[in-house]
Amino acid sequence: MARFILLRLLHTIMILFGVSIVAFSLIHLIPGNPLDILLPPEAPKEVVERLKVEFGFDKPLYMQYLAWLGRVLPTNWEELRCLILPVATLSMIPMGVIGRLVRSTVLEVISQEFPTALEAKGLRRRRVVFHVLKNAAPPALAIMGLQLGYLVAGSILVETVFNWPGSGLFMNLAIFRRDIPVLQGTVVVLASFFVLINLAVDVIQALIDPRMRR
Repeated sequence: MARFILLRLLHTIMILFGVSIVAFSLIHLIPGNPLDILLPPEAPKEVVERLKVEFGFDKPLYMQYLAWLGRVLPTNWEELRCLILPVATLSMIPMGVIGRLVRSTVLEVISQEFPTALEAKGLRRRRVVFHVLKNAAPPALAIMGLQLGYLVAGSILVETVFNWPGSGLFMNLAIFRRDIPVLQGTVVVLASFFVLINLAVDVIQALIDPRMRR
């Protein structure tokens, strides 16, 4: 089990590293100089050069990346606390999806031979129900992890429609304002949240069903 968790952690770290690289690259993919977002076209050249040094755009890309990573992570994780209301609003449909899946999975497990065999051996009904739920849990957990990720993505629409202050509205405003640093940080936070949810689901599935570790 420890080896499985270690491998999943290594995979998660690699995915998060890739996400951070993509988010960092956003500011270098836009046409022109990144400072064009902050400065008017008529800004004096000496001001542009001074800000270029101040923001670290005169340094190699790997140094810019490390500096950016140190700035963006500590300040943007707090935005996740604003997701409670959008998640509650969006949870109606996922609750139906998860409930329907759990019901069909439990019925499928009950239709198999082993619950009847367990009862025939004299196992208490409570223990039989435990084994049924244990076998039905892995697919339900997988769907729950995906649905939680969709809730985070859907918060962008809900927060924008209801003008609710949170990461979704924050990201939407950053897109329209071309505020690339804010967009970078929000992308990293939301993507990290999605990846960590799936890591937690994988670990819980492996704890419930040892076959998942293989």
